[in-house]
Amino acid sequence: MRTVIVALVAGLASVLPAHGEVAELFGRADAVWDAQVSPDGQHVALGCGPTGAKAVCIYSLVADKKPMVFYPGDDMRVQWFYWGGEDYVVTNVASLETLRTSAGLKQYDVRRAVSYSLETGKNALLMRDLGNWVDLTGLVSTCDRKPGRIMMSVGYRASGDAPTGSRISGIGLGFRSELYEVNLKNGRTRKKPDRAASIAYQLLGTDCEPLVDVIYNDERKTYAIDKSDTRERIFALDDVDVWPMSVLGTTIDASALVVRADYGDTYGMFSMSLADGAMEPITYEGAELGRMGVVCDTFSDAVIGFRSTDDIEEHLYIDQELVDLQALVEGALPGQSARVLSFSRDRGLYTIEAEAPGVPRTFYLYDVAATELSPLGALAPQTEGRALGTVEAVTYEARDGLEIPAYLTLPSGQTRDDGPFPTVLLPHGGPEARDTAAYDWWSQAYAAAGYAVLQPNFRGSAGYGKAFRDAGFGEFGGKMVDDVVDAIAWAEAEGVSDPRGVSVAGASYGGYSALMTALKAPDMRWAVWWQSLR
Repeated sequence: MRTVIVALVAGLASVLPAHGEVAELFGRADAVWDAQVSPDGQHVALGCGPTGAKAVCIYSLVADKKPMVFYPGDDMRVQWFYWGGEDYVVTNVASLETLRTSAGLKQYDVRRAVSYSLETGKNALLMRDLGNWVDLTGLVSTCDRKPGRIMMSVGYRASGDAPTGSRISGIGLGFRSELYEVNLKNGRTRKKPDRAASIAYQLLGTDCEPLVDVIYNDERKTYAIDKSDTRERIFALDDVDVWPMSVLGTTIDASALVVRADYGDTYGMFSMSLADGAMEPITYEGAELGRMGVVCDTFSDAVIGFRSTDDIEEHLYIDQELVDLQALVEGALPGQSARVLSFSRDRGLYTIEAEAPGVPRTFYLYDVAATELSPLGALAPQTEGRALGTVEAVTYEARDGLEIPAYLTLPSGQTRDDGPFPTVLLPHGGPEARDTAAYDWWSQAYAAAGYAVLQPNFRGSAGYGKAFRDAGFGEFGGKMVDDVVDAIAWAEAEGVSDPRGVSVAGASYGGYSALMTALKAPDMRWAVWWQSLR
């Protein structure tokens, strides 16, 4: 009888005591995890980790100055940052706080946005005058035409009474979003006029005024899109059980919206005419696009590309300047995929990240006038010069015949012929997410210690089409977990996994999946260790 160890790993050092160097190599904070150039091209902000925790490092590109560092303190976690104009970097932070509610004191993961002034070096907590909301990070637009101001929103679900402190009353039930103009110097807000409707989201035009209102009422099961100025309805759906469509931006010529739809047989990316709401599928190189992320011009909110994931994330640009730039950078970095992260207002400077399967991302600054590509840093520079585990895309057949895609990472220099290996099975979180062949410190750490790592993209995972995604509906603890269990049989049959046992580990839904494998395969003995993740 095999013993399969189910674990949600808290620290590599405790799992692999004979390989302390593995924890040192792969357990460090990301050295550089993002790069954003300022609108005027005078500065570049890097997501950094000089103290072992996430921070934001800001460098001057025109003067010999010491870098500025924004670090919110040990009780807060940096999550994301962006330029709020020429002089401000806005950073989203999270902290665990105890708040007083009608049901007593409760702990919440509270999220806030903090502006940092390059001129004064001072911070301001944004939307501080709105009281104790759990999440005050909702960016709507950086409003390039309004220096020192950005537009943010607060969303909630109205169900009878409006929330405490809200100035909204008498609205219909459903999702509601309040729009605010926020002063980056002092964090104070000015509420924009609203209407008595369940407005869940507003897309702004280049004048920083609402262009369309997205209306969603989950109790009445209605969804609609109205023009903000005239309140003319250009699109409507009834009897919708879930959120059917996201408005992501405008087309480059601003004549239509770009939407991501998922209702009935309508699935994928569409343009929606602002004149009459007519929808057309968006195509790229002759093929209709499935549900994707988008790349937007932050100065106009126009969609200039799409995010596609195969083995790693790819950007499909429809802006010719970016098409040309991508080809130029990928020519200079053979074997890597290049993605534009940001650009200055005049498009004279770009920040770019490059990536290859199993290799940590690297970040660059591209100067158009000088035609220079300068390195800014890497995600995990400590791994440079070290042979990493090889990542291979594989498929296996689930017990009902469905083909399940997965990624297999083997120790450096090893092939399947060198097996069987002690094996770790890593189901991903989400669950509507997916693993890729991109560098993953967790898998690489195990591979460096001699383990094979198998990451199954079980049914219900994103990125493999509507039918594969829908096959996971209702199977949260059923066939989705069966797919993970079936990966063990495939790994043994292929000679990859040592038949004496496999460790199954995961985080978030992956942790639940790992624990559920014990119930789905009761003929095995299980050792269980887990850790809750927020």
